[in-house]
Amino acid sequence: MTVYTIAVVNPDGEIWHWYHPTATVDPNGEEVVVGDVTSTRIHITEEIEDFSLWARTHYRKNNAWVERADRDSSFYTWSNEAWYLNSPQFLRATRDQRNQLLLESDWTQIPDSPLTDAKKAEWTEYRQALRDVIESIPVDDFGAVTIDGPDQVVWPTPPS
Repeated sequence: MTVYTIAVVNPDGEIWHWYHPTATVDPNGEEVVVGDVTSTRIHITEEIEDFSLWARTHYRKNNAWVERADRDSSFYTWSNEAWYLNSPQFLRATRDQRNQLLLESDWTQIPDSPLTDAKKAEWTEYRQALRDVIESIPVDDFGAVTIDGPDQVVWPTPPS
């Protein structure tokens, strides 16, 4: 039997890593430690055209591959047979995006900015709205984000 790919599967059944075997094929079912998690090598004996997509839409359960929906974004992690929004990663990325938008509008606040006082005030209001974005994201009592994903973050519109 030909082994086309070897998948490294974590205890939740998710494929963490995969590789194509060389002349020596690592044993099927062998346990390996990834970080501090014991994972298992699983032989894939069928040719799969887009393995990256296949890995995102399958997980291992009871020694069989089970199809699942693809995650909505990179902010989701697989646990207990479901996708969950990774709140710390999501909030960090949202802060990074907010900080970039603030950086790009810094020029509007310097004393020799070519803007009128009225336009400068609009930009000041916009920048405050950017600072308020993080606080506007709903979280539960444990700090977990309670929206479905990044497309639900309401970003202010910059002045024209």
